[in-house]
Amino acid sequence: MRAARRLFLQRAAAAPTRLCAAVGRFVSLFLPAMTAAVLAIIFFAFVFRAGWVWLGELVVYMHAVLFTAGAAYTLGCDEHVRIDVFYGRMRPRAKAIADLAGIVFLLVPSCGVILYFSFPYVRDSWTVLEHSPEGTGLPAVFILKSFILLMPAFLLMQGMAMAAKALLVLSGDGDGNGDNGNNGNINLPPAACGGGSEFSAPNGEGGGKLRGGGGRLLPSAATCHSRESGNPTVVLRAHSTPPENSPPTSSSGNSPTPPRCAAGGKEEGKQP
Repeated sequence: MRAARRLFLQRAAAAPTRLCAAVGRFVSLFLPAMTAAVLAIIFFAFVFRAGWVWLGELVVYMHAVLFTAGAAYTLGCDEHVRIDVFYGRMRPRAKAIADLAGIVFLLVPSCGVILYFSFPYVRDSWTVLEHSPEGTGLPAVFILKSFILLMPAFLLMQGMAMAAKALLVLSGDGDGNGDNGNNGNINLPPAACGGGSEFSAPNGEGGGKLRGGGGRLLPSAATCHSRESGNPTVVLRAHSTPPENSPPTSSSGNSPTPPRCAAGGKEEGKQP
């Protein structure tokens, strides 16, 4: 029963996170495209005294989609602007309680209000297939307004994933630092947010199934920290059997060289 619950929560956390990450990566391409469009508007306006309404509206469209569709991805990477006074000093279980409370009492009601009051507005736009009031503008205002509904929908999915992770910690199937209870799996953060690998390996086994590139499991204990915040992101614990391609030993042959963080950033550790 415990294993089934753990598997359910892991899947509930993984699927929405992957979807929101894919959407976030895609809409992030709008940023350079939006910059190029603005430069084109300025160039043609000052050099050729020419301009196009549809190009200016395209910049507005990309700007709106970038923020509405990318909000959930940013939330999943914990990159929203906030003032942290207490959270960074909390223990993993206290952080899980705070996350769960914030999702249930703040995120879900806020998204519900947005969905409830915006649905008639978006529905009416689709009914008439609303287009730009300008004759040469883009005929897709109804599509742009649809992102008012997609934003809270994506945020709710990402919130569900965060709630599942918090429940994993509170149920004893994870301690918030990468050690998932009795099963002993070690989970690194996804490459979408940290640039490192995402893989897990059971305690006592040498390897693990690598899901991303750029990292490897280490035989020594190490705590990786985020370059930006300095907060621990993952703990790698000692294994009874060293993994394949283990780090070379020092000249004395007694201990491996200092560990490297698979997810990037500085590290601190000790030899097993």
